[in-house]
Amino acid sequence: MIYVLWPTARPEVFINRHYNDWLCKADSYFKTIVVVDSNQDKQSIRNTKLKPLKISEDYYQKCEILISDAKTPGVAKPCHLAARHISTKPDDIIILASDDFSAPPHWDTWIKEQGKDYKGCLWVNDGFKPGGTITIPILTHDCLMSLNRTIYHPSYNHEWSDAELYDILKELELLKDLRPAPNLIFKHNHWACGDRKQDEVDLKCRKMHNIDQRNYMLRKHLSIKEKLQS
Repeated sequence: MIYVLWPTARPEVFINRHYNDWLCKADSYFKTIVVVDSNQDKQSIRNTKLKPLKISEDYYQKCEILISDAKTPGVAKPCHLAARHISTKPDDIIILASDDFSAPPHWDTWIKEQGKDYKGCLWVNDGFKPGGTITIPILTHDCLMSLNRTIYHPSYNHEWSDAELYDILKELELLKDLRPAPNLIFKHNHWACGDRKQDEVDLKCRKMHNIDQRNYMLRKHLSIKEKLQS
């Protein structure tokens, strides 16, 4: 089973633009965990009927929605909630996709092939950042366990959490670099590279940049065991 964790503060835009994109390009069923903030209503999200015709209502309703009680904006805390919520098995794969990524065709088949007999993180091309961060973590079950179910540490709000994850995975030698794979881009539709306009959510996250950077620098010299405590 593939679990896709999707923290989002803009659920209607996300469902219309990205969730449907992933559904249409998948070859088989995958489990969806959407994490929204406490200002969102579960039923209103389920009532967003912006789905492709090939997706059945039953499939759509299997999308599980969690409510985050995070007091600050960003992906790290909602992601942590989702990672602790799911119950995975040895053959499962977990993807943290955030809410502004689009997938290549047959993405799930390719991920299953690359994750077979591997116990780490698949490092893919996001079409944006060349290295030093893991913006779309794709983890095997064993890798998630090695991380103590901590993908992005909840002491972060948004930025720099992906840099710490990279540091940890590199030290543990749990990175499989698949970025050179041709025509396989998990596109990060980020405002900084002109793929969309910066919105209110982006502005709120940017305001936390210095706080998160300071946190990263303070935690940089911790041991892996200390970094994975949460």
